[in-house]
Amino acid sequence: ARLQKDWNLADTIRTKLTEMGVTLFDKTNSWHSKTGQTGRIPAFSELDAGQPIESIIQEQVMPQANGLSMSDVVLDDSQIRLLVEQLEQARAQKDFVRSDELRDELKTYGVEVFDNEKMWRAKNGLAGCIIGYAEGGATDLEITTLVVQREKARQSSDFGTADLIRNELRTAGVEIYDKEKVWKVGDGRQGPVPTWQWIQSGGDVSAHLQAQQQQQIMLSPDMAMAMGMVQVHGNDAMQAQVADQHIQDTEQAEQDQQAEQNHQFEQIQQLQQAQQLQVQQLQQLQQAQQAQQLQLIQQGQAAQALKSQKANEAAAIGTAMGQALQSMTVQAELQKQQQLQQAQLQQQQLQQLQLQQQLQSLTMAASPELLNEYQLQQLQTLTTTTTAPTTTTTAATTTTTTT
Repeated sequence: ARLQKDWNLADTIRTKLTEMGVTLFDKTNSWHSKTGQTGRIPAFSELDAGQPIESIIQEQVMPQANGLSMSDVVLDDSQIRLLVEQLEQARAQKDFVRSDELRDELKTYGVEVFDNEKMWRAKNGLAGCIIGYAEGGATDLEITTLVVQREKARQSSDFGTADLIRNELRTAGVEIYDKEKVWKVGDGRQGPVPTWQWIQSGGDVSAHLQAQQQQQIMLSPDMAMAMGMVQVHGNDAMQAQVADQHIQDTEQAEQDQQAEQNHQFEQIQQLQQAQQLQVQQLQQLQQAQQAQQLQLIQQGQAAQALKSQKANEAAAIGTAMGQALQSMTVQAELQKQQQLQQAQLQQQQLQQLQLQQQLQSLTMAASPELLNEYQLQQLQTLTTTTTAPTTTTTAATTTTTTT
């Protein structure tokens, strides 16, 4: 859908994948699922080439089935070269965002790209040269850089890398003649193989090529040979064409280098802006935390005040209840005393009634002769006496009996 610029369909599929727990990372051309599975997003060139979907699926499934992550998987030689070619094309078009994505993707599979050496190396031992991907085939800069890398490998006895570079150059149409110390291309271009002393001195390849080409144009063949320089053979038109091509290549390399530096500077600026934004966010977070702490302190103070108020209210309620209880106790005591007094009064009334009954009995039992007025008055007096009624009655009874 994206290749056909059907953005609505592409967005719909992305949304559906997100709902299924699959996240797409366009920058690294990879996808990750919430179950831990990962995979690579195929490139447009793979789709254009008609690569079967089954092979792409098998490429993603096999590492997961073996319990490996994508970082444990290394692409084969053809897949790596395809990604390197896309990277170089993106750099040539100054699409540095895309080139960074491809570089990151290669790193994901354990492949490092070394631009200054014009080589790539994988962690499983695979390696290759970066040459011939630009329009027009291999450039003088690429050839000279790889020739220098081959000489370094030979000096360090890394003959495997030296043979690899020779074969890659030969595939690109460049032949190295070690005895003559010269390299030649099928289109008539040729150049010297730098000496080991020049390599050790840290000579600049671009400057060396530019100076070499200018000297080749200015000097005659005899003078060039006398000065130990190799001149491009052919007619004047061929020499001028080669010179122009080299100047264009040099200018293009300088422009590419400047553009890449500008891109790196923009990335640094973006990183600084992101850091500043993070600092601002951190400050805002600290301010929010301080506000929360102040709010918690205020809430604690309010809770303490409410607690004191409740304690005071409880104390006031306790005092009122104590006073009410004391009042109830006093009332109960008074009521008890009243009941006791009432009981005593009833007792006295009962005793008085008993005395009256006894008096009546004595009066009825006594003879008229014996009931003189004095005795009767004494009995009545005894009857109406409120103190020691039982004793008085007993004494009166005794007196009557004795009489």
